[in-house]
Amino acid sequence: MSENTPEEHENSEAACAPQGSDSPERPESPQPTALFVRRERRMNLGGWVVLALVIGAASGLVWGMFRGVFEFAPLVIAALYGVLFVGVGLALVAVIIDWVLERARAK
Repeated sequence: MSENTPEEHENSEAACAPQGSDSPERPESPQPTALFVRRERRMNLGGWVVLALVIGAASGLVWGMFRGVFEFAPLVIAALYGVLFVGVGLALVAVIIDWVLERARAK
């Protein structure tokens, strides 16, 4: 197991650099830095879709337990039905709302 040390990195750069008098040397210049700041604390579309699917799975589990099913396989199937019928519908609503808000923000 080898570690990356700064000395090894400098040696590998020196080995890869062309050896000759015609290679231009670049002066050390500071690299540009980008800083991104989140101004708003709201979930993005992916977060809403995942939340909708989780709500669908939870509703399927609750529905399955109210039906008197407490075995593992039928509860998983009930959770998948909840994701399919409830979660996908909620995710579609979230996508439509996000699309409308983005369209209004663009105008």
